[in-house]
Amino acid sequence: MPRPATGNAVRHGAKWYARVAVGPRKRQAVLLPTCGADDEKGARERATLMAEVVRDLRRAGQDDFIPTALQKIAALSGKRLSAFVTLARGYAAGTELRSTASTAASRTTFRTFAERWTTGDLAREYPAHVKTKRTADDDASRLEKWIYPRIESLTLDRIGLDEYDAILRAVTGSPATRRHVAQIIRRVLQLAVYPARILSANPIPRGALPKKGSSRAFPYLYPTEDAALLACRDIPLVYRMLYGFLAREGMRTSEALALSWEQLDLERGTVSVEENKTDDFRTRPLDPGVASALRAWKELRKPKPKTIVFRHDDGDELNVDRLAERFRHDLERARIERRELFIHTAKRGQIRAHDLRATFVTISLAAGKTETWVADRTGHRSSMQIANYRRSARTAAELGHTALDALDEAIPELRRKGSQAARAGSGGGSGAARRPRARAKTARKRRLAARRRTQAVFRFRRGNT
Repeated sequence: MPRPATGNAVRHGAKWYARVAVGPRKRQAVLLPTCGADDEKGARERATLMAEVVRDLRRAGQDDFIPTALQKIAALSGKRLSAFVTLARGYAAGTELRSTASTAASRTTFRTFAERWTTGDLAREYPAHVKTKRTADDDASRLEKWIYPRIESLTLDRIGLDEYDAILRAVTGSPATRRHVAQIIRRVLQLAVYPARILSANPIPRGALPKKGSSRAFPYLYPTEDAALLACRDIPLVYRMLYGFLAREGMRTSEALALSWEQLDLERGTVSVEENKTDDFRTRPLDPGVASALRAWKELRKPKPKTIVFRHDDGDELNVDRLAERFRHDLERARIERRELFIHTAKRGQIRAHDLRATFVTISLAAGKTETWVADRTGHRSSMQIANYRRSARTAAELGHTALDALDEAIPELRRKGSQAARAGSGGGSGAARRPRARAKTARKRRLAARRRTQAVFRFRRGNT
């Protein structure tokens, strides 16, 4: 049982704020617009009332309703305030709308309500409380695989801890998969409680979620392997463009697949990331080789401005349902056989297309780029997430893995158009592209020079410690 919530009123300038403990070591400050500058007594009474309601909601396990309750109690007054407090306390006790909720819950199956969530119907009906799902396809896939086969025909009022435990026992795979499934079940039931008000209380307490477990380590792609992959003509060009783009720009796979040509300013070399996991709109520069390759590819395809970038020539979408398997198959096509890329153990996972994002971070850090520079391109919000790559980045630096070949040179079909366009744009000549052997020799020299510089830095540091 959580500790009783406490609250107090704090004045800043002419405004009063209520500070309420909403969790262990967690307080929330809420503006009290109904309390004047001299109304200290009213502010303290309102803060105490908010603390009492929060305490009741926490004891009932209805933490998701707390933010709404705090805002309502802070803004309402008079009879409307009394009515809402009565509703909130009844909601915490499980008695509010019990009769209507029980009737609706006995008529609504779990699958029917869950599909309202994954299709976005709940977000459109309750925009203030339900966000549009960025991972709706992933959640729908987990529902189809693990949850629907066992409880799809059950109505919401018949689902409890026994059904919940039976589903989790049947889940195979990593602890993270089991936790994802548990979170989906609890989230669907919580939405049925509020804002849908079909259930009177969530039968799955928050403490029932399984632990995350230790995460697996995943490998990154070496520069020589990247070059071999992009040069393999047996792999469709659109997939090689996608792989090269991800490894050089650090985008999430979902961001790249949602990218349209109108989001690219290839003249200035920028990209606007609009649809993403964290709702973080950002415009940033493209790698010069990527911008040049995209210009050359656009000349070949001549797409319409609003079309998606990474699609087949006939306009069909890429098959991304099993993109990780497709990526490993393409690596084998390119005769890349490094053992670490394909082994699967409790501590190490097989390489995925998503790990091209890790390749970007690892090689960028190995080349001396700052965490801020990396985060501006990847959209990471926490430096701790980027710090996870520090060890592999140090290893990459010692191996001389500090740069990938320019994308317009790495893909043979774009080599002539891309490299010439890049040189022309920078004031260079427009002669024929260098021969492949000379180009590969130059790339090897660059990697060797980078490796020697890195080794010299390490020797200097050891000599001064």
